[in-house]
Amino acid sequence: MRVEQCPKCGAELPPRGRFCLECGCDLYEEGVRRRAVPWLPILLSLGVAGAVAAAVVALTRTPAHPPEESLVRELSTEFLRLAADRKYDEIVRRFYQPNATEFDALDASLKEVVRGSGTHGLNLFRATCMDNHAEAQKFVSRFGAEHPAYLVRVLTGITFQDGDLRTSLGGTLIGAQRAEYFCAWHLGLAFDGVDAAAARIADIRWEDGPDGERLLAATIEYPQQPEPMPGVTDPSVLRWRQLRPGVWVLLLGGPLGLDDVLEFLTRVSV
Repeated sequence: MRVEQCPKCGAELPPRGRFCLECGCDLYEEGVRRRAVPWLPILLSLGVAGAVAAAVVALTRTPAHPPEESLVRELSTEFLRLAADRKYDEIVRRFYQPNATEFDALDASLKEVVRGSGTHGLNLFRATCMDNHAEAQKFVSRFGAEHPAYLVRVLTGITFQDGDLRTSLGGTLIGAQRAEYFCAWHLGLAFDGVDAAAARIADIRWEDGPDGERLLAATIEYPQQPEPMPGVTDPSVLRWRQLRPGVWVLLLGGPLGLDDVLEFLTRVSV
C-alpha cells in the first residue's frame, strides 16, 4: 500500500482527511486529495424531488373511474344535453322506457286514472271546474291533497280543453306511447326554469335501491339548484340501474305521483 506524504513537511499523511496532522497543510488546496462527493445528501434530495413530482402528478391528473362509473357519467352527460335542448321525449325513449318494469307500472297507473277507478272522480272534476283554473284550485283545496299544485296540473292537463295532456290521455293513444308522453310532460315540469346546459356532474356513487339492488347515483349541480314543485321529480340526482352489462336505464322512482292522483279521485267520487 503506497504511503502518501505531505507536500510541505514530508510527514506521513493519514488515510483520510483534508489536513496534514503535522503542519496543518490543506491537502485539498494543494491538489493532493479531492473533496469527497456528498452522495447521501444528493440521493436524499433526488428522492424528495421525485416524491414531490409524483404527488403533483397524482393531484393534477384526471382520476381514473371504473368502467361502470365512466359509462354512467357519459350517459348522464347525454341526459343533460338532451334536457338542455328540451328533448324530453327522447330522454324517455332512450333512458326510461327500456326500464320495462317501472314503465309498465306507470302505464297501468295512467289507465287506472283515465279509464279505471279514477274515471268518476275525473268526470266530477271536469263538470265542476268547467275549464276554470281558479275553480280547479278550489276543488282540490276543498278535498285536500298532499301535493295540491301538482295535482291541479295533472287534472287540468287531462280534462281542460287547453290541457297539456288532453290529446294523449283523453284521446285514443294507449300503451307505452301514453306513458311516454306523460313521463316527458313530467320531465318538462322538473326542468322548468333549470339551466341544464350549465349543469355539471358533481359525483357518481353506488347506493342500494329500494329492493336492495345496487344502483349508480349521479349527483348533478346546477348554477342555481332546482326547487321543483312538490310531487315533481328532483333533477339533482339521476339514479341508474344496470339491465345487463353495458346497458343502463334510469329509475322513475315510482308512478310520478299518479298514485296520489288516483287516491284523490277515488276519494272525491265517494
